[in-house]
Amino acid sequence: MSSSFWHPILERCGFILKDGSVVEVENESATPSSTFKISESVIEQTGLENIAIFWHSHPSGDVNLSLDDYFNFLQYPDHKHHIYNETGFAEYYVRRGFVMRETP
Repeated sequence: MSSSFWHPILERCGFILKDGSVVEVENESATPSSTFKISESVIEQTGLENIAIFWHSHPSGDVNLSLDDYFNFLQYPDHKHHIYNETGFAEYYVRRGFVMRETP
């Protein structure tokens, strides 16, 4: 499943909704090979209350969060965040103002 989220050149992004459906949205970043941006209007259209997980991919294959990811995740502390590579993903969440990686 993770390979469907991943692209070797561009960061893909979107949501996994509470009903389990996956939504991919346009990456509006000026540098989509290394960053992602989801517009506030797309989030509002989808409804923050309908989103369970924000997701994006890293073309590099690294699932560690970047500094940009860290600050982006802090904007949505009530949601989980996934970073995908070709073979899997890492899950992050926000607790007490810090972004933490879920460990199995």
